[in-house]
Amino acid sequence: MSSQDIIPSLLLNQTFKSYKSNSSLSLSSKLTRKQLEKFRIKLAKFLYQRYQQNLRNNDSLIIQYESFRDIIPDLTIINDTINNNESRYKIQYLIIKLENSRLLPRQILLFVSNQKENDDDDNTNERANTLVLNRMSGMNYQVINDYILELLEDINDYPLIIKPITLASSVIPDLINKFSNQIEKLNDLQLVYSIPSTRLRNFIIDIPKKDLDLLLLSPKTSSNNPKLYNDICEFLYNTTKIKFNNLIIEKFINNLINISNDGKFKLLVNDYELIWYLFESIKSNVSRV
Repeated sequence: MSSQDIIPSLLLNQTFKSYKSNSSLSLSSKLTRKQLEKFRIKLAKFLYQRYQQNLRNNDSLIIQYESFRDIIPDLTIINDTINNNESRYKIQYLIIKLENSRLLPRQILLFVSNQKENDDDDNTNERANTLVLNRMSGMNYQVINDYILELLEDINDYPLIIKPITLASSVIPDLINKFSNQIEKLNDLQLVYSIPSTRLRNFIIDIPKKDLDLLLLSPKTSSNNPKLYNDICEFLYNTTKIKFNNLIIEKFINNLINISNDGKFKLLVNDYELIWYLFESIKSNVSRV
């Protein structure tokens, strides 16, 4: 399966959260058998402990697992190198699966780092500012998700530091502007703004598809070089006298992608160009935090 197939198949219709790491998952192409076994056993013990706790709470008569060795998870690690435009990326995929998905839903982590043509495995440029995309499995599994990240920090001989990030305030507006020449792909839009220093929690702006078309045709906003978000802000200012371009967008919701400034996103279409635009936008944000 090619990279153009692997990435969309892992991302599509799944919620991911963005993190920053000081390194890719492994500097070499492989983790050692000892490293992988240590990770699997620690995770299995943690899952078995949670299973026993749930068993006591539910007073179940059916015992599925006698020990942690009955729930050793499967690990899949894929190493890849991708050239996109003038950039070269090293991507490592970590997929964790358990037969009982209620105990552990499929975990997916992508480590995306820059790589030059002549980089060797120990090059510090390759290690710095790695973007980590972590599939979210819902609030009920947040404790497990956090524990997996904690285990990964000790999987190598060097410390792997993985921290959540928030997006720069320009990331979502720039993404909306990217759709300026692709209006035909968009349906209804929803923009959620945070409101500082007021009792209002947020502003929610809904823009139906029909109004979106009219907006871009408006003499007040149309131009030879349209920028959708700028046009939206100008229209809203003319209507409300509120400078929305000075407010922070918390969420952008549409039929192609849902994204929030806490670093979470959900890709809703198989669009390889959109995926890489998103990767590069978030990754440029990583280098600044």
